[in-house]
Amino acid sequence: MKESLSYPNMADLALLYNDLAETYVAGRR
Repeated sequence: MKESLSYPNMADLALLYNDLAETYVAGRR
């Protein structure tokens, strides 16, 4: 658990951020 938090998967973070961004944009329309 601690090891995963030390170096988060950047690709996974990018996908999660992109998903949140799309949801945010879709909600604003």
